[in-house]
Amino acid sequence: MRDFATDSPQAMARVLALVLIADTELGPEELLALDELSVCDRIGIPRKEFMDISRDYGAQLAQRMGPKDSLRLSDPTLVDELLAGVSNYGLRLLVARLAAGLIVADGRVSGTERRLYLHMLSRWGLSERLVTEAIRAERRPFAEALAEP
Repeated sequence: MRDFATDSPQAMARVLALVLIADTELGPEELLALDELSVCDRIGIPRKEFMDISRDYGAQLAQRMGPKDSLRLSDPTLVDELLAGVSNYGLRLLVARLAAGLIVADGRVSGTERRLYLHMLSRWGLSERLVTEAIRAERRPFAEALAEP
C-alpha cells in the first residue's frame, strides 16, 4: 500500500475512501454526497485525485481481502493502518464528520459501515456525541442566517 504523509489530504482521502467502499456498494447518492459535503475542498484535494485514491485503494483492498463481499473488521490492522495516517485531533474530527455524512448518504447504514465508523471513533478517541455536536456547531451559523429578518 502506498504511503502518504501523516495528516495529508491523501491520507484523509484514503480513510474516506474506505468509508465509501465499506459495504462494497458505492452508489450515486454517496458520490453526490461527496460534492454536497464539499469533501474534496474541505480536506484540500482535487476531486480527480480523491477518486484516483479511492479507486486504487479499492483495488488494493480487494486483493488483500480476497473473495469477500464486504469489509470485515476481524483484521483491525487493515483499518488501523489507514486510521494511523490521521493523527491531528482537528483533522480526525473533520474526517469523522465527513464520514458520518457519507455513511448516511444512501439512506441506510449497513452493519459494516456502522462498525467501521464506531471503530474509527474509538481508535481516534472521539465519541458519537462529539461528532454530532461538531456537525450542529457547523450548521448553526447557517441556521442563524436563515432566521435573520
